[in-house]
Amino acid sequence: MREIKLGIVGASGLVGKSMLEVLENSDLSISNLYLFTSKRSSGEVFHFRNSFYKFETLNEASFNREIDYCLFATPSEISKIYVPAAIKKGIKVIDNSSYFRKTNPLIAYGVNDDEITNVDFLITNPNCCTIQSTLALAPINKLFKLKKVFYTTFQATSGSGIKGILDLSSGRTDYYNRPIKNNLIPMIGKLNDNSLTDEEEKLISETKKIFNNDRLKVSATCVRVSVLNGHSININITCEEEVDLEKLKQFYNESKYYKYYEDDYPTPREVSGSDLVHIARLRYDFNSRKHISLFVVADNLRVGAATNAVRILSKLAKESRVDV
Repeated sequence: MREIKLGIVGASGLVGKSMLEVLENSDLSISNLYLFTSKRSSGEVFHFRNSFYKFETLNEASFNREIDYCLFATPSEISKIYVPAAIKKGIKVIDNSSYFRKTNPLIAYGVNDDEITNVDFLITNPNCCTIQSTLALAPINKLFKLKKVFYTTFQATSGSGIKGILDLSSGRTDYYNRPIKNNLIPMIGKLNDNSLTDEEEKLISETKKIFNNDRLKVSATCVRVSVLNGHSININITCEEEVDLEKLKQFYNESKYYKYYEDDYPTPREVSGSDLVHIARLRYDFNSRKHISLFVVADNLRVGAATNAVRILSKLAKESRVDV
């Protein structure tokens, strides 16, 4: 594989550091690595592949150098400003924020990565729950055609960043409006006029976009739980065709993206650090072969963000016709 020159914006955050961990063990050859962050972390040193790199303060001049690709692990307000600045310099961007998802390619690797092209200068990462959910749903849609999807999520505090984790460890409410320690909060994000939260709307709209199916009926309830890392999702599904559970199990067992549990189950603590989507409790519902349920657990920082971004980057780098 050709060597690439890579930038990571938000490199000192939870997702940024997860990106570096995934990259460490990837087969990508990186000749130059630039780590951009806030002033607070600027000057700190990070060890990567037998070398040390300093975090640099992100500013307007950050992209005035040779960079082929840039991974953004930043809030929407930062991506809004700096993603266009990077693209203007000819840098291809993979953005983890929600800001550009409605207007640009939205890729869940292993589901719709065939839509990745080298003419795209901006590819967006879906919401963390969307990635693990659509990966679990992809073989069901392929084999039996999805008709309705009902999500109930149990989302870890790491999905809120370091502020959420600090509320969990301290028991305070500096970030959440209710204590999260030994508790749960049945609302993630702002409540909108349609009685859905921002998080629920993302999960619904992104599922439809990834499967390119506006007619798909999707419902979601998103809950923040007293867990450090790893999102869990219960999914109830109605299919157009009758589901052959044994055929579906075989698909999960033979694919590199999943770990399937027949008589056991995964927990968030056990899957932390894993790049797999862990699937259990697969069963028929309502005494109908068209209705099934399953329970899905994944590391939200890796599967739900960093791993997806690095997989997209790897495909872009491998298929690039330009010697970089």
